[in-house]
Amino acid sequence: MPIAALVVLLSAPLLAPGCLPAAAGEGLAQATPKLLVNFDGAKLVEVVRWIAKNTGRNYVVPERLRARTITIVSSTPVTADQAVEMFRAALAANGLAESVLDGAGGKAFTISETAEAAAAATQTASSRSGSSCPPLEGISQVDQTSWIIKRAATESWFANLNCFATQARIVPSFSDGKANGFKLFSIRPESLYAKLGIHNGDVIVSINGAELTSPEKALEIYTRLRNASVIDLQLTRRGQPLKHTYRLE
Repeated sequence: MPIAALVVLLSAPLLAPGCLPAAAGEGLAQATPKLLVNFDGAKLVEVVRWIAKNTGRNYVVPERLRARTITIVSSTPVTADQAVEMFRAALAANGLAESVLDGAGGKAFTISETAEAAAAATQTASSRSGSSCPPLEGISQVDQTSWIIKRAATESWFANLNCFATQARIVPSFSDGKANGFKLFSIRPESLYAKLGIHNGDVIVSINGAELTSPEKALEIYTRLRNASVIDLQLTRRGQPLKHTYRLE
């Protein structure tokens, strides 16, 4: 099922063992004044430096990860607790996680790649010798907001999730410090996302009425979609609500 594959791509970092965000505010001291978070493709070390300065947390960042980039943007100021929660979500979306540094008595954290992300990178590197994503057949656009998809054409999609994951940049989206879905950037032409009518900057808010805001919701959505014949994708585009409908035959 195509949209189920999309849910897997969006939520895989959050569902991976060891990547679930810890309780907001863990390790924080007194609450700090609200902060405006605005990092678009910033170097990891710069974001960590900002988080440390504004929350009183201590970090060790491995040299090989310092130049990795992440995006965290809030439209309104957030608390220090919320900033840490957003930071953890952004790490998870990029195959990274924070953990307590051994021997630091719980007073310092380190950033590392998740085992799943490392394995995916190895698989991608080993398959770069000419392999490509399977052709996207069986998708017919009916009008501006509806599509028909042949079930038989989606079999290869699940077998190539790593390939499709490289076709767009996906980051958690927040409003007032709370997760409200996933935002997509750098969508490649002729990609799965483009074929499904998703544009750069779109925020996927819910699928068949279930909000895509947590690992639990993602699992719930995935379970619902396994045998669905109609998929309603609720998103926002340039601040305006929009619904896409996909019928599976």
